[in-house]
Amino acid sequence: MTHWPRSRERAVSEECCGPNEPRKPGTVRRIELSRPLSTGDACCAAEPSSKTAAPSAVHDAGDACCGPDLATTPTEADEEPEVRPPWWRDFALLPSALSGLFLLAGYTFEWTGLHIPALVLQWAALLAGAYTFVPGAIRRLIRGRLGVGLLMTIAAIGAVLLGHVGEAATLAFLFSLAEALEDRAMDRAKEGLRALLSLIPDTVRVSRLTSDVTIPAADVRELDILVIGAGDRIATDGVVVE
Repeated sequence: MTHWPRSRERAVSEECCGPNEPRKPGTVRRIELSRPLSTGDACCAAEPSSKTAAPSAVHDAGDACCGPDLATTPTEADEEPEVRPPWWRDFALLPSALSGLFLLAGYTFEWTGLHIPALVLQWAALLAGAYTFVPGAIRRLIRGRLGVGLLMTIAAIGAVLLGHVGEAATLAFLFSLAEALEDRAMDRAKEGLRALLSLIPDTVRVSRLTSDVTIPAADVRELDILVIGAGDRIATDGVVVE
């Protein structure tokens, strides 16, 4: 930040926004945003004194001093995030659960000597487990991207060609379950991050020459002085100046 001499700093301040009146001591802290202002931010139009002021005049004054107002458009981040249901009602875990059940039933029939029903159930377990990662691995391969899903696909195909359908089904079940659990862990991490970001206040109090005004947190400018009361949350980084 550039430090001006006090005499020049006072002259620039009075020429731009009027004399700087002394403030009464209070119980709030004031935080000054530490990054320098752009040229258009050096002098901002005064707050309208009455609600009957002409909107066009207020808008023109703001454009001449601080530039035109930019229209804000809603983004995907403003939409309500989708909360994932508990694991017993999560349909994303259904293929892995079916694969595990088919695999368990197949090995049970195999141990009892019923080889044909066992082979059918093992094939069902293989297809249910492979459904979760084989299509994605093929799409990534077409785009020239390799991943662990492609390795699991090659391993499962190799086991089937060697006549070990049960081993291929076991591999597909374990990998599909691992992928589903990883997705749930990532969703929980995203929900925690959203909860952390939701702690940022929507509005802040900014110190002006005449009084403190409340504005949206997104409208805070560089080098604005934020007024933080007891128990208030701070919306942005800054330096404590008082």
